Amino acid sequence: MKSKINLSQCVILAGGLGERMMPLTEKIPKPLISINNTPFLFHLLKMLKDNNFKDVLILGGYKSEEIEKYITSIGNIGLNITFSNLDLFAQTSKRLNHAKDLIEKHFLLIYCDNYWPIDLKGILEKFNSENNLAQITVYDNKFGYTKNNVDYSENKIINYDSSRQSPNLKGVNIGYIVMNKSCLENIGDQNIDFESKIFPNLIKNSQLGYFKTKHKYYSIGSLNRLPITEKYFSNQKYIFLDRDGVLNEKMPKAQYVVSWDQWKWRDGALEGLKFLKEKNIKVIIITNQAGVSRLRMSKSDLDNIHKQMLEDIRNYGGDIEKIYVCTCNWNDDCDCRKPKPGMLFQAQFDFDFKMEKTFFIGDDERDKSAAIKAGCKPILIKGNDRLDLIVKQLFD
Repeated sequence: MKSKINLSQCVILAGGLGERMMPLTEKIPKPLISINNTPFLFHLLKMLKDNNFKDVLILGGYKSEEIEKYITSIGNIGLNITFSNLDLFAQTSKRLNHAKDLIEKHFLLIYCDNYWPIDLKGILEKFNSENNLAQITVYDNKFGYTKNNVDYSENKIINYDSSRQSPNLKGVNIGYIVMNKSCLENIGDQNIDFESKIFPNLIKNSQLGYFKTKHKYYSIGSLNRLPITEKYFSNQKYIFLDRDGVLNEKMPKAQYVVSWDQWKWRDGALEGLKFLKEKNIKVIIITNQAGVSRLRMSKSDLDNIHKQMLEDIRNYGGDIEKIYVCTCNWNDDCDCRKPKPGMLFQAQFDFDFKMEKTFFIGDDERDKSAAIKAGCKPILIKGNDRLDLIVKQLFD
């Protein structure tokens, strides 16, 4: 029986020239590109520290001395950081081969230009439940953020295509690779990218698994990605609110608010929304409205209710950033209807905020379940709980 592993070491590939980031990388290596006045590398290191990693091995190359100077300058951040440097022409396969003696039996391998709020528990549970030598993290790319480069079947990667030209590709390798060191045994000194060296044999032997994430990743791989990444790290606060039972009085089960004259504001709802606006906390509504698909109301009826709702909110001094609605029926096989988290991931993709720091206030176990699946913080309103008192406890 396969023994369960934990991870304490992360290996960061940080030796590339960063040519797509010129002119920013003329004087500094890519990991030191500033994101909101903080080097991107620091965001990676903080994420690793927050997830209880102990050791970090940086495989440097281009201007590696600048990375070492930066690490010295920030002092002790709770990580044991070491280096294995080669010249700027060495590819990732050669860098890993050179560093083999410094690498633990199991390690996490990441790219220096991709940030993803790691779900370490989920990654390890998946790896420990399967008999793979390596496991990549695959972004599902539902919203077409970039071109796909992998294909998978059941629990295995069946194609990795760095050219992104193969048919039937359906996801993106974003790194965050759990790897058994045995994958490096025959890597040799060939100067190519490690994916071309390691992945084909793993795929051939059905030893390359994957962990799929719906959460957007953030990159400094190209200049056009920088504003998106800066927005994510700006720490603008957002909050998710359910509609029925949080803002308005909920109708009996299987009944719906189908016109504005049926709408009744809950005590404290408008006051809570005004408070959130004053605190510059952006509000996103996440609501199931199966009444549309069940023909109890039209989409136009729903839009009119929301138009009137927004008018009341803004007249009172509050605001709503966006309303996400699932109009699917109870038994429709969609990924948006709560308790599935599809609407939350859509909102995070659209607005680039930190899901793990975001509250979701709902009134139903489906809200709680969707929040947990998306990685945010659930709060359930009960009885006569007032929204204004809840949000003041959270943010005052």
